[in-house]
Amino acid sequence: MKISEYFILKEFIDPAIYAARGDKSIELIDSRLIDIAMYFRLYFGEPVIINNWHTGGGYKESGLRSFTTKTGAFYSQHKYGRAIDMKFIGVQASDVIAEVQRKWRKFRSCGMTTMETGTPTWVHVDCRQTGQNDLYLVPFTT
Repeated sequence: MKISEYFILKEFIDPAIYAARGDKSIELIDSRLIDIAMYFRLYFGEPVIINNWHTGGGYKESGLRSFTTKTGAFYSQHKYGRAIDMKFIGVQASDVIAEVQRKWRKFRSCGMTTMETGTPTWVHVDCRQTGQNDLYLVPFTT
């Protein structure tokens, strides 16, 4: 199911959840994530990979994750359909993170509230409630 100019639903969903719910999986994704992904795609002018399991790739937990996964934090925003991990073609994750921090006021308009810093190859963003207008930064931990 195509959900925007550049993205299909499967990119936002774990394959097991998609197998169980199909296109009804859209109900589990915060619509702001689609806006956020589109904003980043258009802003940087480069393809964005979230999940690519549906095309034979290895990414399957970069969007909505099962509550039973061992990937990420116990209360990860991924498990509530409010987070994505983006990989960019042609732009380093560290450069994307730095640009968001420099131009936060622009990026705030797309609905994101939070970004993880220090991620080696991806950019984690989410739209959790933070109760603040500033970008909420979460340090990456292994």
